Amino acid sequence: MSALAGAIASGSMANLQKLWLTGNQIGDAGMSAFAGAIASGSMAKIGILRLDSNEIDDKGINAFADTSASMANLRIMRLDSNEIGDAGMSALAGAIASGSLPALRDVDMIANPGSDAPVRQAIITLQPPTLSL
Repeated sequence: MSALAGAIASGSMANLQKLWLTGNQIGDAGMSAFAGAIASGSMAKIGILRLDSNEIDDKGINAFADTSASMANLRIMRLDSNEIGDAGMSALAGAIASGSLPALRDVDMIANPGSDAPVRQAIITLQPPTLSL
């Protein structure tokens, strides 16, 4: 993950729109490195991010939540089948509710030990209202 984080931080992935890292055992150390790299804003165009089945727990998702404002175009995120507990779910929900991820509309958090209710509620709050006439 450190090589990928270095490539991201260097700006060589600035036009990347989709990143699938499913099942790579990233863990918290890798997620923290990834979060540090995206903090530079060098992945601002990313729209889809798949981090499912990577052994990420609260520490890793907290690091991501702290730097998530640099991913304003992120629409879809997959974090299912990790180890994210209630504290991590709350941190991600806080980032969403604060407007750090304004385009986010679809998050998959199933098969994590924590309740995804705060994340779902934060996304519902950001959904534009539907008007039927």
